[in-house]
Amino acid sequence: MSDFLDSWGLTLAIFLPLVGVAIMLLIPRKDEEAHKLVALVTSLATAGVGVALLANFDYDRTGILQFQVDRSWIPLIDSRYHVALDGLSLPLLALTLLVVPLCVIYSWKHFPEPHNPKAFLILILILETGMVGTFCAQDLILFFVFFEVVLLPMYFMIGVWGGPNRQYASIKFFLYTLLGSALMLVSFLALYFLLGTFQIPELAELAGSGLARTTGLLAVIGIIYGALCCLAQTDMKRLIAFSSVAHMGFVMLGIATLTDFGFNAAIFGMVAHGLITGMLFFIAGSTKDRFHTLEIKRLGGLLIQAPHMAWLLGLSVMASLGLPGLAGFWGEFPAILSAYQPGADLDVTVFRVYMVIAALGTVLAAGYLLWLYQRVAFGEPKEEWAGHEIPDATPYELVAWAPMIILMIVLGFYPNLLFDITDGAVVRALSAFGS
Repeated sequence: MSDFLDSWGLTLAIFLPLVGVAIMLLIPRKDEEAHKLVALVTSLATAGVGVALLANFDYDRTGILQFQVDRSWIPLIDSRYHVALDGLSLPLLALTLLVVPLCVIYSWKHFPEPHNPKAFLILILILETGMVGTFCAQDLILFFVFFEVVLLPMYFMIGVWGGPNRQYASIKFFLYTLLGSALMLVSFLALYFLLGTFQIPELAELAGSGLARTTGLLAVIGIIYGALCCLAQTDMKRLIAFSSVAHMGFVMLGIATLTDFGFNAAIFGMVAHGLITGMLFFIAGSTKDRFHTLEIKRLGGLLIQAPHMAWLLGLSVMASLGLPGLAGFWGEFPAILSAYQPGADLDVTVFRVYMVIAALGTVLAAGYLLWLYQRVAFGEPKEEWAGHEIPDATPYELVAWAPMIILMIVLGFYPNLLFDITDGAVVRALSAFGS
């Protein structure tokens, strides 16, 4: 089994969802139950491969690439099919393999209009291939390919199911990502001509710290900008989306400090963000399904109408604002603290200013998140919903949400469950910067 995983484990985890896609293409669109079953079985089978990888991962050597496959791919430009896992990529892979089947379960009775489960689930499985490949790729060109595989299905999902302004949103998404992808590809080519390789492990050994101060500045700008945008939102889903900008600011700040504490916080923050913001979007989707709107001023009284949903929303909000005892705390607090004493001879004064600004960002986060919860959950239901029966969380929703809620709490009380995995890889990565 170990030899099979070493040779084929990651490749199977990456491309198994496409097998499900191929099967679903052969099934008529009208057979919705078959499509749902194939998508669920495929995502669970892929998660099963992930469990096998987790079970066979050497946690005493998290800084070393494991399950490594390195094959010739495009010899003309010296690009290789090179995939592997270490302590940095393992948590993100595990998160992806967890969330995808939960999305399929949640969608079982929640397919948005226009009603097309076949196309919707096929795009989800293609997304899974792109996401898993992105986290496993050790070659820049291979990474770029998988990254683009993620963006294309997202364009179609936004364009078809993205709400009233979906066509405008999809075009805007396409233009932004096209520009970002073009710049990223140019930077990859520049690295190749400067350093002579597309291999990420080799590039890590040749890296330096010219950019840490700029990254730190962009991080705190993102924290404050994202928070101010949230305070201006009138739509629940838009507020949650802009909160992601602020959360990613804390991730960038942790990385910019070039300390093991900051790097560990950044990885923890990405995992926590996936759980918490994913949960918030799940609840927002269920709210839209019941009220047919996400305008905050039209919502209210959720604790009276759907108390289970309201309490889970409250727990997710508290996790998002960084309450101790929940996962979000360990993504934000260590990132802020690490800026007090940055590594690699970075300017201490500058980073302490960043620390203060980031701390102010947490106050703003508490403001907009508590404002959201107060408007949505407390008070009496609005008059327009009088006489309407608002169903509470369904069994499908609770099954999809339970693992995310449990992990938010478990990681909040026992963060070393994740830190013990990431720390070895972080120390190895920082050695390139002399930290």
